[in-house]
Amino acid sequence: MKARFYFDYISPYAFIGWQKLDQLRQNTGLEIEPVPVLFAGLLRAYGQIGPAEHPAKQKWMQKNIARKCEEMGITIKAPQFHPFNPLLGLRIAAEEQDLSVREKIIDALMSAVWQQQKHISEEQDVIDALDKAGLDSSTLIKQGLSKSASEKLKINTEEAINQGVFGVPTIVIDGELFFGQDDYRYIELYLANKDPSKSEQGQDWLSSEWQASSMRKEMKQ
Repeated sequence: MKARFYFDYISPYAFIGWQKLDQLRQNTGLEIEPVPVLFAGLLRAYGQIGPAEHPAKQKWMQKNIARKCEEMGITIKAPQFHPFNPLLGLRIAAEEQDLSVREKIIDALMSAVWQQQKHISEEQDVIDALDKAGLDSSTLIKQGLSKSASEKLKINTEEAINQGVFGVPTIVIDGELFFGQDDYRYIELYLANKDPSKSEQGQDWLSSEWQASSMRKEMKQ
């Protein structure tokens, strides 16, 4: 069975999900294709702001990430800048290429941001990360700066939105969305035909139609 892993380097949760992706593959036998998308594009589509742009959410997120990474044995360091512009790295990964090469690119740039505190908004930091991974940075940078790479990233983002993807990382299997690394256990249950949402209570809950009795008014600036 095949699945798609939608990600953006800007998300620490995408970094955690990436670190645990091979384990999910081993546990399930899934073929998982990593697909770069622009998280800012998802936010724009749903009229949201990112967690790092909301002080209370950012404070909670920092502690939540610290807990998760310590518990799972994942090395992480605070990024040099956040939020940052991830476009070049995303476009490089979006271009058509061998899956093993794409995964090396993603691994190199995820590590650069979240373990080596590099600023991959800067072309030189992207080059350094790719070179360190033994990749052809000159060719990849040219690809990433091309119009086709920009268009591919746009298509990926639109595809994700059309499937209801609202954040990263999200794994989509047969139209089913699993958001965040915490949902990996539900992927395993889903593939084993033990999805908890298939229970009587779950089906009753999912079939209900919600009717609003009150609507929140937009707050005045």
